[in-house]
Amino acid sequence: MTRILDYRIVVTLDKSGTIMSTNPPLSNLQMSLLKLYASQVSDEDLLAINQRIVDYFAEKASQAADAVWDERGYSDELMTQWLTTDFRKGRAE
Repeated sequence: MTRILDYRIVVTLDKSGTIMSTNPPLSNLQMSLLKLYASQVSDEDLLAINQRIVDYFAEKASQAADAVWDERGYSDELMTQWLTTDFRKGRAE
């Protein structure tokens, strides 16, 4: 089944064109990106900006995973064991 969702954002601007409000409200990240994208940037810059955003969130995810790893006291040996165990059979390959 395919559903097409209709998303509409109503934007209220002041006389100078500054965004006063949106419905539904935009997050601070969305507002910041709208301001950035309102200025004309080259496709090359747009790709670079998007890559930086991806890199930022990937680093945050990696740091969170490292924190869990340290919290639980996991080791490289345990990772090797996980990589060589067929969990469906319950034994190392």
